[in-house]
Amino acid sequence: MMKDAALVAAVCIFTLANPACGRRATRLAGPGDGSKNAAILGSSAAPARDARTHKIQLTDGDEIFAIDPAAVREVDYETPTRTVVAIRPADRGTRFAMVEKNDSGTETARCSWSEPFDRAFGELYSLHIRSEMATGDLARLRTGDTSKLRILSVVEGEPSEWQVVPIDNVHPRLALLVNDTAYELALSPSLVKRLASGCGTK
Repeated sequence: MMKDAALVAAVCIFTLANPACGRRATRLAGPGDGSKNAAILGSSAAPARDARTHKIQLTDGDEIFAIDPAAVREVDYETPTRTVVAIRPADRGTRFAMVEKNDSGTETARCSWSEPFDRAFGELYSLHIRSEMATGDLARLRTGDTSKLRILSVVEGEPSEWQVVPIDNVHPRLALLVNDTAYELALSPSLVKRLASGCGTK
């Protein structure tokens, strides 16, 4: 590991412009793909690349993002009406803070949690696709309120960001929108609820 900086767990980045890569890795790039500066690592094989459409085809179980936990500084969840920000404490033994902001960026609530930051958000450090969603779900998701999931770290100049849509209020889940396909992320309902509820989490 490099001094003074934790590294994203990627040796080579597979991009649309550079499909040749010795490591099973890729990066979603381009408008409407649901991600921004998001390193994507294949867990078993590199996601298929359609040469005609230049689209990345993800499959069940693909790991789409991985990062050293020590590199994570902040997790944000932005909806059309508010943003929930979870901030890693400088001292691991201290409580982490969550801040809520309205759509104009004004802080509306602040709270703290005694649970370790990495325990609360560790699922986000290795993001996987649970399954591709049915084609019929895509239109409904596209017309719903989209949110943005962001991970700020010491590694990248800009945060890794994904366009997501919350689904199922009873058992909260997140759908990732990528081009003309929707995928359910492999995240627990408790984590999704924490991201959406912020200081209101029970």
